[in-house]
Amino acid sequence: MCIRDSAQTATTIMRLGALLLTAVAGAMDLATLGAPDSSSPEPLNRLAFGSCHAHGLDDVLFEDISAFKPEAFVWLGDAVYPREGPGFPSRLRSELQALKRKPRYAQILESAQFVDGTFDDHDTGLNDGGSTNQHLIPSQQIMLDFFGVPNESPRRTRRGLYWSHLFGPPGKQVKLIVLDTRTHRDPMFLPEFGGSLPGGAARAISILQNASQNHAGDVLGETQWEWLEAQLASSEANVTLIASSIQVLTTNPLFESWGIFPVAKQRLLDLLSKHRPRGTVLLSGDVHFGELLSLTSGSRAPDELLEVTSSGITHFCEAGGRVRLETMHGLCRILHSAFSRHSLGTAAQTNFGTVEFKWERGNNSAVVQVRGRGGGPVVVATVAGDPVRIPLVRNRMHSLDTGWAVGVSAVCGGAYLGYRCLEGSAHSICRGLRLVVGLALVRLSWMCTRWIGERCLRRERPKKE
Repeated sequence: MCIRDSAQTATTIMRLGALLLTAVAGAMDLATLGAPDSSSPEPLNRLAFGSCHAHGLDDVLFEDISAFKPEAFVWLGDAVYPREGPGFPSRLRSELQALKRKPRYAQILESAQFVDGTFDDHDTGLNDGGSTNQHLIPSQQIMLDFFGVPNESPRRTRRGLYWSHLFGPPGKQVKLIVLDTRTHRDPMFLPEFGGSLPGGAARAISILQNASQNHAGDVLGETQWEWLEAQLASSEANVTLIASSIQVLTTNPLFESWGIFPVAKQRLLDLLSKHRPRGTVLLSGDVHFGELLSLTSGSRAPDELLEVTSSGITHFCEAGGRVRLETMHGLCRILHSAFSRHSLGTAAQTNFGTVEFKWERGNNSAVVQVRGRGGGPVVVATVAGDPVRIPLVRNRMHSLDTGWAVGVSAVCGGAYLGYRCLEGSAHSICRGLRLVVGLALVRLSWMCTRWIGERCLRRERPKKE
């Protein structure tokens, strides 16, 4: 009996020991996965960021960025716009080298101690592209060269251009987490076709008809999700900046965003709600205008999740010079205002984003701004250094309540595209014209039929005595 009891006790001890070793190994893996890729000991006081720069357009905004005197500058994608197609990697390298030689951009490289970033669709060679893009791997290495990342950095062997950096000593720490929304991103519910305007209109119609509200496509891929959770779980930073090349909180169905991937978007919000990093701000680009966004409409508390979008260093959605760069042309302001439920303010001009950190004992905070030409603020918000609060609200894309607005806008956009096609330019845009206009007309016909039918029924319905 004693021998059997001793054997059972030994077995129990061995099992507990194995569990303990597994837990220790798991903790070590979490610590390794959650460690920043690089760090700077000095406190960060001013950070600037931006996206969407095209050669041949006015780059005077670089002077305004330099005048802000940022200690760090972060690219959120579309640093250049090389022509798509065969030979794209060599064109990407050539245009990035030309960018570094620009005198105004060189001033930023000389004054800022830290310059880094990620890519988006136009600096990976496929408009609105994802994991099927054949240029992703060479584009990643070319971008790492552009950012001056050492050859021995783990970022060189990582599948994807995501990374993190820790600024400052304990008590004044800023953790910058930069995501890659291209390398592992699944196809959209409706694939991209025919250029930005037809593709955007088709996506909007599918979303408004609730066809894509449960699309299970992913944005980050499992490896990046595990990395992101480790980064959040291990962080003790006073302020956390999470950069995504595309918008996260917008409910506008016309622009590419996390909202097109509702399951992935909810997973990101759940992750932030679980770990509640302090002073969290989302940074984004891509859309050719500046914007502040929150989860709730109308107002926002200082500890509530905030997103600041800066897009358009050389061009914005209502002007810019080259048709192929314009997202919505003169319709931009109208279409944006039709879906502004979660917007706290916009900047329809060339712009860059800034974050200024206030290091006060027991009351750390950050002031985020979208600045326009001349460096003046256009929209401003303050972020408290408290654990972020994620309101329990539905942050889904706009649905049928705005169907009329999008239907009319799609038809107007189709008419504009028809004019462009007859003019003989923008051939890639013309490919989707018939489908977009057809879908829009079907949508409008159905709504008109329903509207007429409802009113006929009202007239025929007998009145109550």
